[in-house]
Amino acid sequence: MALATYDDLKAEIPKFLQNRSDLLPLIDDFISLAQTTINIDLTVGNAEMELPLVAVPGSRFIDISGVALNEPRGLWQTSYNPRQELVFVMPELLTVSTTPGQSTFWTLDGSNIAFNRQADQAYPFAFRFVGNWLLSPTNQTNYLMTNYPNVYLYGSLCEAAPYLSGKDTALIAKWEAKYQKAWKGAQRNLNRWRNALVTSRVDLALQQRRPIFNINQG
Repeated sequence: MALATYDDLKAEIPKFLQNRSDLLPLIDDFISLAQTTINIDLTVGNAEMELPLVAVPGSRFIDISGVALNEPRGLWQTSYNPRQELVFVMPELLTVSTTPGQSTFWTLDGSNIAFNRQADQAYPFAFRFVGNWLLSPTNQTNYLMTNYPNVYLYGSLCEAAPYLSGKDTALIAKWEAKYQKAWKGAQRNLNRWRNALVTSRVDLALQQRRPIFNINQG
């Protein structure tokens, strides 16, 4: 069983469903529903990315409807060095100023980033967030599909469960158990890799900051 792409996955799923012809038109739906569940269950740093944005003069909003956003991580104004982080607040706590200028607070408002004041110029920003895992006929693979295809396979089979008969209860339970094991294992491995990288960077920074002992000076 070689699973590397969306098409591979779509071809493999019917084999587990005894090639039921009535379910073939629903395979894409099973994968899509599984992906929704996966994006809830599996949120890790490997899906973390950074997107450059530019403020719209005269507006306090930036449209991010085209971003596959799972979880925001931070927003920085990049016209400074070092860049300056804006403070995130809950939408209901955002106090809006009537004076245009440089914002210090932000929130998410629907499909927009909302600031506490209108921009008086095109300020550059860096928006860091965890993106959704995306797999589709037009996006054939991703990191998760390449390295942990069992997450997609058993997640999709779980979505087919309502269409199976009562005699398949044990099989459905097996798929659910395998899905749980697959996504939790992927999360554990991906977090281990990320934490190890962060630790090594912290250790390196501490070494660089540690003063060098001079035997002559003490």
